[in-house]
This record gives sequence, structure tokens and C-alpha cells, in this order.
Amino acid sequence: MIKLDAVLRRWVRNKKLESGLLNAAIDSCETERRLLAKDIMIDGIDFDQVLKRLGSSETVFIDVLRSYAENTRPLLASLKKHLTGENLYDYAIVVHGIKGSSYGIGAQAVGKAAESLEAFAKDGDLNAVRAAHPPFIQIAESLLCSIWQALDKIDAATQNPPAAAPDPALL
Repeated sequence: MIKLDAVLRRWVRNKKLESGLLNAAIDSCETERRLLAKDIMIDGIDFDQVLKRLGSSETVFIDVLRSYAENTRPLLASLKKHLTGENLYDYAIVVHGIKGSSYGIGAQAVGKAAESLEAFAKDGDLNAVRAAHPPFIQIAESLLCSIWQALDKIDAATQNPPAAAPDPALL
């Protein structure tokens, strides 16, 4: 029976129809996601600038936002640890990474604040870092909350409800 299925799939299947159905499903998903992302704005992110750089791929941008949101919060926690230990060298390294990734997603305010903190840390100015750290954490956390809210909306809107039965056209 397995050999018969293999032969039928190889010689009898309609590859053109399968390809068309697959492409239609992918296009539908991409269009739905693209339209959703245009409706969702995140304060502090320049969508147009980032989409130009990413070749207008909103799907890629959504994935980049998700990665940023997942990875930035632990970095913010490590900044506090380095500041508490007065380790400005490691503080500068971590804040440099946050600066680059923030600019990368179009979060100019967070990137600029991180850039200032990096300069203070590299200069060894502990008092300036201590003064600028809390406002930086506040705007970074606010941005992360906004990103997660937007991602939750996108995820909720792109999840298809389970079908009662398989689609005969896809079978």
C-alpha cells in the first residue's frame, strides 16, 4: 500500500494545482498579516523607516519586533546588575547592544537614550549613568509593553479558528 501511494503521488498528482493552492494560501496569510501590521502602531517606532530598510516585509519586521521584545528585557536587567556593581565596562557593552537593536527597529528615542548612557559609561561617569539610567529603563520598558501588546493583537488576528472539517480543495 505504501509503494502504491508513493507511485500515485509521483505520477498522478497535479503539481500545478498543488503549487497554485499553496501559493494562494501563502499569499492570503501574508496579505492578512501585512494589513494587520499597517493597522497597528507602536509609539516610539518609525514603521516607514524600518520597512524601507527591510524591503517592505512586514512579516520580517514582526519577527524582528518579537526578537527585540524577547531579548531586551533580560539585557535591561543585566544593566541594573552592572550598575549596582559599578561595572561601567560591562554596562557600556550591554547598553551598546540595546542601542543598536533599538535603532534597528526604528525606536529612535530608546536608541538615543542608550547612546547617551553608553558615552557616559565609556567616560567612566558613574553619576551621569546613575542619573540617566532610570528614565532610560522607563522608556525602554514602556516600548517593550507596547510591542508586546501589538504582537498579541497581531497573533490573535492571524490565528485561524479550527475548521470543522478539512478543506476538500486542499485534499
